[in-house]
Amino acid sequence: MFRSIKESLLEILGEEKLKPAFEKGNISNLWQESVGTSINENTTIKSFKNGILIIKTKTPVWRNELLFQKNDIMTKINLKLEKNKIKEIRFL
Repeated sequence: MFRSIKESLLEILGEEKLKPAFEKGNISNLWQESVGTSINENTTIKSFKNGILIIKTKTPVWRNELLFQKNDIMTKINLKLEKNKIKEIRFL
């Protein structure tokens, strides 16, 4: 029987070690879908832990623009997440 790579890795390494990596990967994909190409190309996800998403922006101008859009972005991503919702987004 075939299993997904995710299932195999979870069995070998244990869920607790891999869970943060899978969450960050999922958030990364949802970030790209939610903000679009232009914003995605000018930002980098630094971390996602305890519901706090840390985003590094390329310039202060992008940081300010995203501060205005923060609630809309958070809502878009959270609608697609089953659990471990984003409680806060911080821009650096």
